[in-house]
Amino acid sequence: MLPQSISSRASKLSRRDPTAPLRHLDPVLIGCTVILSILGVIAVYSATRGPGPDYSKSYLYKQSTFMLIGAGAMVFCSVVDYRKLHDWAWAFYGITTALLVLVVTPLGSEVNGAKSWFSLGPFQMQPAEFSKLALIGVLAFLLSEFRGDIDIRRLVALLATAALPMALIMLQPDLGVTLILVAIMMTMMLVGGL
Repeated sequence: MLPQSISSRASKLSRRDPTAPLRHLDPVLIGCTVILSILGVIAVYSATRGPGPDYSKSYLYKQSTFMLIGAGAMVFCSVVDYRKLHDWAWAFYGITTALLVLVVTPLGSEVNGAKSWFSLGPFQMQPAEFSKLALIGVLAFLLSEFRGDIDIRRLVALLATAALPMALIMLQPDLGVTLILVAIMMTMMLVGGL
C-alpha cells in the first residue's frame, strides 16, 4: 500500500478538527461552482461580443468582477461563524432600511419605471436585494428570541418588522421584490413555530 500524501493527510486532519474554518467545505460543490462561474463569464462574453475589434467589453468585466465579489463573499461566509451574525442583524436591517429610504430620493436612479437603483459609476446597486437578507436575519433574530412562543404582540412585532421594507419597496414601486419578501416572511414564521 502506498503511503498517503502529505496534502491528503492534511486535508483529513483539517476536516476532523472542529475549529478549522474550512472544515465544512465540500470540494465537489466548490468545483462545480467555479466551473459554472467560468462558464457564465464565457457565456456573457459570447453573447455580448461585437463584430469589430473596438467593441465594449464592459459586460465581460462586470461579470468577472461580480464573480470575484461572489468568491470573496463565499470565503467570508465560510470562515465567519454564523452565530456571530446574530449580533449584527438589526444593524444590517437598519442600514438596508436607510438605503431603501435614500433610493427614492434624488440620489436614486430610475430604471424601467422603478426608482430602485443607485448608480455607482459603471455599476448599479439595488438595495431591495439586500433587504431580502436583512429581513431573513432580523426575523431569525426575533424568532430565536421568541423561542416558538408567539402571541399577538409578538406577531405584530414580526409583521411590523417585515412591513417596513415592503412599504419602502412599494414606493419605488417593485412588486416582485415585495412578493418575495412576503414569501420570506411567511416561510420564516412557519419555520419559527407560528
